[in-house]
Amino acid sequence: MVLADRDIRTAVHEEHPANHQLVIKPWREENLQPSGYDLTLSDEFLLWKYPCIITPNGADIESLMERVTQHWLTLNPGDFVLGCSREYIEMPIDLCGEVHMRSSMWRLGIGGSGYIDPGFKGQITLEIKNHSQNTIMISSGERIAQIVFENLCCEPEKPYQGRYLGQRGPQPSRLWSK
Repeated sequence: MVLADRDIRTAVHEEHPANHQLVIKPWREENLQPSGYDLTLSDEFLLWKYPCIITPNGADIESLMERVTQHWLTLNPGDFVLGCSREYIEMPIDLCGEVHMRSSMWRLGIGGSGYIDPGFKGQITLEIKNHSQNTIMISSGERIAQIVFENLCCEPEKPYQGRYLGQRGPQPSRLWSK
């Protein structure tokens, strides 16, 4: 079941047992939506240095990317960039989250999505792609994506303990990292 605005506010602001507290820092009441919470774009980005061929043979993806800090993100047609939310999120073990670009962004041609497992902690890496034929500029601080929280039917046997736990800033794929 998807959490409504009042449920999200309660999950963040009321005291809950360990591993059952939803954390969103910083919290902005104006980012609370009827069935989600808007995430704002940080000023940190990972950009591809140049077109390349990526293979699973121990590829060091981060070495192919440049980490930049800038207020404006310029997306040319077809560009793909990793950004992150300003918000730090701690997911309780009884919730999962789906991240979607806001419909206003999709209407410009900016797309991306993601999933957040129960037990995840960190900033949310945003996969941002310009699907339009237009160059689009987005500023840091812009409400770019929305996270929708869903209750699990039961607690998982193993909450998230993956490679991205505790991440700060945008993180490259670690699909083939050891």
